[in-house]
Amino acid sequence: MRASRPIFLLATVGLASALFAQIPNGDFNQWTSEATYGDPVNWKTTNALAQTFGVGPTCERGEPGSDGMGFARVINRAAGDGVVLQGKIVSSDTLGAIGFPYDLKPTTIGGRCQYDLHQYDVGQVQVSLTRWEPLANHSFTVGFGSVNFIGTSTGTWQSFSANISYLNNNIPDTAIITINAAASQLLVTDGSYLQVDELKFGFIGVGVDELANLSFSLHPSLASDQLNVTTTKPASLAVATDVTGRRVAQFAVVGQRSELNVGNLAPGRYVLEVKFKDGTTEKRSFIKE
Repeated sequence: MRASRPIFLLATVGLASALFAQIPNGDFNQWTSEATYGDPVNWKTTNALAQTFGVGPTCERGEPGSDGMGFARVINRAAGDGVVLQGKIVSSDTLGAIGFPYDLKPTTIGGRCQYDLHQYDVGQVQVSLTRWEPLANHSFTVGFGSVNFIGTSTGTWQSFSANISYLNNNIPDTAIITINAAASQLLVTDGSYLQVDELKFGFIGVGVDELANLSFSLHPSLASDQLNVTTTKPASLAVATDVTGRRVAQFAVVGQRSELNVGNLAPGRYVLEVKFKDGTTEKRSFIKE
């Protein structure tokens, strides 16, 4: 039996007292069904690549999870000739793009985990909150957080949490979550794995105050024909822009609840800016399916 190495985690935050916002399929209960493997819905994997090498999936569904249902196991696989494929998954939207629409500023990312990581392998869960800058034609980082795992923790599910640090006062429009069984592609050992379940964002302290100050919400974030907008103060106008910053639609906002017809928009990611009668504005992102 190999000796366990110390486990270095960021300080655990009391998850039970936090207010959580949803991460799509963060409980890993929804999976696709391919010929020889399955992928978690709303996550990109290297399972197809692993299949071309003739090895097992680098991401697979396990059960029961900490919630009694499914969980995701990311695992490194030896592909021969000294090549070991890194176990890695990345969050995605329904169109297959990396990341999903997200315009809040959580204070933590956390969940439940088990792992068995060989010497030198470091498992990792990390999140990057980004915002698209049309003038620069690229996204920049608004906030970032990560937690590392070393050694072995099997048999029982344990909680983990990582603080998210913000680099500026901008509001993000995208969240990108990455789960690795080997954080470094140079040190990848066959068989190392990290199992994750109940992945959630947390809002604690100042995060709760920020949520309380939001003046409008929209749903669904993945819209096909109709976008519902609810405001907490009088508004007059809503403007939709595409990822280049080009205005593509304008809507009147009357009363606290408005139904906006987005059926004519092309599929893709958009930002909706609501203009209030007191002169302020707020933005939220959504995807047109």
